[in-house]
Amino acid sequence: KMMSFQKPTHEYFRQVFLHTLAEDAAGNTMAAVANPDLGPDLQGLYMKFNRTQLPEFFEFKMMGQGDYQLGLEPSNCLPMGRAYESRRNGLKYIEPGESKEFCIELGVIETGDDLLEVERFLGTLGEA
Repeated sequence: KMMSFQKPTHEYFRQVFLHTLAEDAAGNTMAAVANPDLGPDLQGLYMKFNRTQLPEFFEFKMMGQGDYQLGLEPSNCLPMGRAYESRRNGLKYIEPGESKEFCIELGVIETGDDLLEVERFLGTLGEA
């Protein structure tokens, strides 16, 4: 789903949005931020990850004048804290001696062709 950013806004209060991202049959998904007007050598950034490893995704957004920020955050839990996760049976544990691996691919969208490739991948994802 394509969305746009707003311009820096006076007295904007930070917000956190929870998203359910579309994924392919193996659980792979992607989030990207792109602006073709940046120039010929930089079109944006992307992150790919697997929702089996990191099922949650939230966006921290601060569009304030002088304090303009964006955080794209794949996670194994929601940002509401342990008590909330416990109530929804969402607490995850790593047992003594156990290990877990989480993979996130971060990349630069350098050219218009790279941007088209990102858009093609996003277009292949199933509905969330």
